[in-house]
Amino acid sequence: WMSGSVLLVTKEKIDSVFIKYNLYTDQLQVKVDEKEYEFSTDVREFLLPDPVTGDISLFRSGFIAVPGMNERSFYKILYDGKTKLLVKHKKLIGSEMTSTPGVKARVFEDQKSYFILSASGKMEKIRKKNKEILDLLEGKTDELKKMIDAKKMKLASDEEIISLLEYYDSLK
Repeated sequence: WMSGSVLLVTKEKIDSVFIKYNLYTDQLQVKVDEKEYEFSTDVREFLLPDPVTGDISLFRSGFIAVPGMNERSFYKILYDGKTKLLVKHKKLIGSEMTSTPGVKARVFEDQKSYFILSASGKMEKIRKKNKEILDLLEGKTDELKKMIDAKKMKLASDEEIISLLEYYDSLK
């Protein structure tokens, strides 16, 4: 449990509340008087500190549905400009055989998917590759290619993609 802030779809803001984001169910839980609850009103966004770095992370729902997700799915916002870079974290549960015959062990798998949401509202899943990302950014391809070449960018890190999107948004 971490202390965070929650913004409901009703625009009501709740600060300094103990919350936990369940990556398996894609639900935000709240702790009140040592009891766990789910919000009865839809959550628009929430802020949580990263347990490793301490950096504050913004999660938001309300985006258009893509396969496997809906409008209530939460995405971590990596870049929040006219064009947005989102990442969807999921926890999958599976099983695998153990060395003991007939015994299966539960296996937890972390899944991370990246999306670009254009200013026109088009949301596309991406893989971190130059060509694929450039294909999604309408117009200004020549300027973007010059920037990528000048900075020798591979667009393999979050920071490089964010830098590209900041530059792209400044060109519009």
